[in-house]
Amino acid sequence: METIERHKHVSRTLVYTWHKRFKDSWSGESIEESHGRPTKRDDKNQVMDVIREDGRLTVCEVGGMLGIGKSSVQRILSDLSMTIVCA
Repeated sequence: METIERHKHVSRTLVYTWHKRFKDSWSGESIEESHGRPTKRDDKNQVMDVIREDGRLTVCEVGGMLGIGKSSVQRILSDLSMTIVCA
């Protein structure tokens, strides 16, 4: 309860400090570019390696092999302009 009471009356300068920390933590990435969990560069490379080895795999199979979600695999393939992976 003491910490709640301590932050009950927050000064304007403290709010500005919090805002600056929050804003700086985004490191210039715009909100439109950011959607969902950030994709690791390793994930993209791993997806490309798996597709190069066997292009007949489905999106679900690729995700299962790499331990990432189906929607993440779809987003990575879309970013790489690979719309058709397996018929």
